[in-house]
Amino acid sequence: MLSVLGMNVNRKPPLPMLILFPGSLGDLLCALPAIEALARETFLPLALAARGEALALASHLPFVEKKLSLEGNPFSQLFAPPAAISAEARQFFSAFSEVVSWYGYAYPEVRKNLQQLFSGRCRSFPFFSGQADCHAAEYYRQCLGKTDLLDR
Repeated sequence: MLSVLGMNVNRKPPLPMLILFPGSLGDLLCALPAIEALARETFLPLALAARGEALALASHLPFVEKKLSLEGNPFSQLFAPPAAISAEARQFFSAFSEVVSWYGYAYPEVRKNLQQLFSGRCRSFPFFSGQADCHAAEYYRQCLGKTDLLDR
């Protein structure tokens, strides 16, 4: 029994998944069912990058382990040409296992930088602005492969 416990002592905890969500408080409320489902299904710790009141709400979500502000560095560097991303920003992003992003999708450089920084472990989607014929909550779940809000 002691040897089984000893095996777990040296195991590194999994790197968190980074969620980039640029919306306001109401937008985040609509995205919560999708983000919570992601937390349940991946068993990864979640880091949520948001701003303003949405960031304040993130501080109260039990399934979000780390809260980050989208304001300023290193997130602003995602809009730079890939070669211009600093070593510090690259190191910051390397602390995450993968990213799910609704941030900066309209900018090709952001999508390219996320793909480069997360090498295939990146899912990037347009922010909901009514482009789909459904409620925003359903749109965010569909982005993650969920088709029914009751699929919990």
